[in-house]
Amino acid sequence: MRKAKRISAAIEHELYSKLKELSKKENRAISEIIRDSLNLYITMTENRAKMEDIILCRDLLSSGENLIVDTEMWVTILGELNKSASEDFWKSVRELGREQGTELKFKGVENLREVLDLLSAKKLCNLKHENNVHTLILTARHEQRFLKEYILGICEELGIDVKIVEGIRKLVIAEGSKR
Repeated sequence: MRKAKRISAAIEHELYSKLKELSKKENRAISEIIRDSLNLYITMTENRAKMEDIILCRDLLSSGENLIVDTEMWVTILGELNKSASEDFWKSVRELGREQGTELKFKGVENLREVLDLLSAKKLCNLKHENNVHTLILTARHEQRFLKEYILGICEELGIDVKIVEGIRKLVIAEGSKR
């Protein structure tokens, strides 16, 4: 083991209480927990992970309403759906978007950028913003119709006027005025 360097740091009483509680619960020394925490923080900052993104992912997964799906499985499922899904299925996807729009409205989401940032946080796409034009870079072309219908449903519910143009592996969304 490398020689350790002793440091001193002041922390609030509440944080110290939580640290003591965690130490007891995990049967680990406080210094070990602090070292692990610092190593995690350094790893996150080196990999440009933002704490807000990590917290959002934690919240999305802990609610039970979202799940992690392997990208190849997702693309395979959507490939099959694009071949054989009925128009009723696509109407259902848009309706799911409307339901999501209602939930987002209750949570205070008001604009397209916030909606698309959430989809990006859910890793449904990579996202580029430029003024009122947003480009969703997709994993595969199979995702286009699914995301297009879903986003249209959300935007209809939120009263956001959008135009969506399909590319080969992207959706370009131009934002209009609110209805």
